Amino acid sequence: MKKLICALTLSVSAVVSAAPVVSDVIVRQQWPWNTSVNVDFIVSGTIGGVSQVSLKAYRGEILLGDIPTTALSGDVLIRADGAKRVLFNPADVPVLSGQSTMGDFRVDVSVSGSENFLYAIFDLTKNAGEQGALTFVTEEALTNGAWGAWQRGPCGMLPDSVIWTGVTADDRYKTTHLVMRRIPAGSFSYGEAADATYRDTSSITSKVVMITKPYYIGVFELTVAQKAIILNKSSSSTNKTPADYVYWNYPGTSAMRGYGAEATLANWPTDKTISSNSLMGQLRSRTGCATFDLPTEAQWEKAARAGSSGPYYHTNAETLNASSISPYAWYQGNYGSGGLKDVGQKLPNDYGLYDALGNVEECVLDWGVKGYIPDDEDPEGPVAAGADLANKRVLRGGRVWLELGKIRLGFRSFGTCTSYQNQGGLRVCCAAF
Repeated sequence: MKKLICALTLSVSAVVSAAPVVSDVIVRQQWPWNTSVNVDFIVSGTIGGVSQVSLKAYRGEILLGDIPTTALSGDVLIRADGAKRVLFNPADVPVLSGQSTMGDFRVDVSVSGSENFLYAIFDLTKNAGEQGALTFVTEEALTNGAWGAWQRGPCGMLPDSVIWTGVTADDRYKTTHLVMRRIPAGSFSYGEAADATYRDTSSITSKVVMITKPYYIGVFELTVAQKAIILNKSSSSTNKTPADYVYWNYPGTSAMRGYGAEATLANWPTDKTISSNSLMGQLRSRTGCATFDLPTEAQWEKAARAGSSGPYYHTNAETLNASSISPYAWYQGNYGSGGLKDVGQKLPNDYGLYDALGNVEECVLDWGVKGYIPDDEDPEGPVAAGADLANKRVLRGGRVWLELGKIRLGFRSFGTCTSYQNQGGLRVCCAAF
């Protein structure tokens, strides 16, 4: 690097939010022995949560721009009060490119709490705790353009919802990284009305249900490449189709929750144990997030509906023709040949989820019961399968081989726990940070 950004700079500016609080910010460049810039500060009021550090670069009072989180190392994620340090190389920061030595260079430090994390990105090639293993995207950073393309409520169901459309432009997010979207707490219309055109005996009885806590769910259906990394099989796969060779419980490595002799323990909701060698167990170990699991049927539907109360996530209309649904879902009428398609090719819903309808059916936690009536709040599903659905769990969202009438938000099918689900995959879920 030929030019100095700052030879020695002291800054006492800080950004204060409700919690936590940043103070005593000092910025120093390690010149001449190193171009790295150290930013030291003190954080208080973390209250045991997870927060992420963000930096803005200034020349005097002139805002140069954000310093990307991906350019930072050190204490980027904050889990406790105390003295912290983050580092960056000015050469890695686009807004500092070409800047000469600045005696008036300063950095503002802010710490965003979990309520501001719109997306969480897990780098599956890294182990829990490694630098860059977990990155958060705030709405502010997204709307400022730091993460590429974004839209606001493209379907019109949640017009103020901000979604990251640029996530489809980078294949890492379909292969080596796992992108999770925050779904807020709140009520939603669960199931299908009794007079719905496509209602059948498998449908959930329509009811307004409350989800009392926010949670995160995968932007994409879990892909073959992501599954291979989670199970430590491969980090080189580029297969972006949904992983569909999955079992609820099974003696082999394709088990989602129960593995080998421990399979009988993974018996949601009466026993929430997950085998450490199952897909979910390995995902928890690799990421350090102890709440990864399949979503409940209620969590799946709230996320998939994204504000819609009808059969489709982009309209409340009761019926839809083939030309209208094709931009949003792969199904029997448009998938052509070759089966499952790469994730993220169709249009998203207002939470930014792709392929919530069509492509691969998605396994959820709930036992299969036809005509199920959910609890008013945070339903975990029945404690056992219905008499005519012995040992079967629910799958949602439809798949590529189904006809148009079954590609809708209220459609349910059922799969045996210890049998391979043909075109049955998953979308992972975890509790809020």
